[in-house]
Amino acid sequence: MAQGTSYSGGGKRLCQIYQNVILNKHAKQAFATTFKILLQNEPTVFHCSAGKDRTGMTAALVLLALEVPEETIIADYLLTNELFGFGTGNVPEDEPRLSGSLVG
Repeated sequence: MAQGTSYSGGGKRLCQIYQNVILNKHAKQAFATTFKILLQNEPTVFHCSAGKDRTGMTAALVLLALEVPEETIIADYLLTNELFGFGTGNVPEDEPRLSGSLVG
């Protein structure tokens, strides 16, 4: 979180939920297992239907470990909001911006 940023009400609760997503015992074990697998230098895929929550945090942690700039990591994480219309119920079937990022 950026220095000087504060959240109140629902935003604060949302921050607590996300902290729990990555800091609870089960999540820590899952992240440790993920990095053990990644360190085996074998092709690996991890995914979920939307790329948020645990999968999004996993991607963010991997990018952080690879020393990707924080601004890029945040932009990547937030991109799913744009691509999948969260909050609108609109999930596009054919999104041209996705085609270039998928490995075929």
